[in-house]
Amino acid sequence: MRGKGKFDKASLARTVVNVKYLNVFKKGEKVDLVTLVEKGILPKDLPPNTRVKILGDGELGIPLTVSLSCSKGAEQKIKKAGGEVVKTEKSKNG
Repeated sequence: MRGKGKFDKASLARTVVNVKYLNVFKKGEKVDLVTLVEKGILPKDLPPNTRVKILGDGELGIPLTVSLSCSKGAEQKIKKAGGEVVKTEKSKNG
């Protein structure tokens, strides 16, 4: 069959995190896949090729540097809290 087996589901692993869960970080900390696992927000056995996207549900009260893909709502809330979203090559594709 045409296209059969073209995409491996494991290579498309995705997960989402809402901004309300980022309040466990300290002011000015960097948010990425590694720090989300360290803080216990994501499981330790998460595949390393997992794409993470930050969504805008909830409020964020501290400025953070987020280097993951974000929804427009999440990006607005991060900036409103005094933080920034760093566009990396990986986050552009997420």
